[in-house]
Amino acid sequence: MITTEVSKTAISAAAAGIAGLCFVGYCFYFDRKRRSDPNFKSNLRKKRLLAKEHELAARAAKSAFPDFTDQQAVQRFFLQEVQMGESYLEQGDAARGVEHLANAVVVCGQPTELLNVLQRTLPDPVFDMLIKKLPGIGQEPDAPPAAAAAATATVVVRRSGHQRAGRVRRRVVFLFFFCRILISRFVVTMIILL
Repeated sequence: MITTEVSKTAISAAAAGIAGLCFVGYCFYFDRKRRSDPNFKSNLRKKRLLAKEHELAARAAKSAFPDFTDQQAVQRFFLQEVQMGESYLEQGDAARGVEHLANAVVVCGQPTELLNVLQRTLPDPVFDMLIKKLPGIGQEPDAPPAAAAAATATVVVRRSGHQRAGRVRRRVVFLFFFCRILISRFVVTMIILL
């Protein structure tokens, strides 16, 4: 009885392994076939050109900054940009969300405090995108000079490089041991089947 149950488990594991191997083989085959297509490079260039044109059109259609003498307009614009940034981030569109949050930081009267709040609430990659986006916004002609200077001059202290290196090292070690366990289980299953 027990041997039958073990053999069913082994057969199931072997079937899953073979199915996974077939899937990976198909991926390699499809990628090689796609890359050997004579029109692959020209199609790739066309796609990149279209993406660049869409990006330029999106920047041109970007919301204009309000009149900075009208405090209510600035406040409405600030709240609108924060809400739009949050909604884009919830939808998973980090680039648009960061763009709107960067606009909010530029018009904010206290950009340092806003950046500290965003640092605590946003994930690290999104916040890093926001920090990288701020100098570009400060150079736009419509941006207010005082707010842009305050936003770009703000230095937000993130985790030190040593802490990040430790975190990356832990992830690599985890992936190494995880792969090692998977491979050892696969080898044991194959030995049992043979």
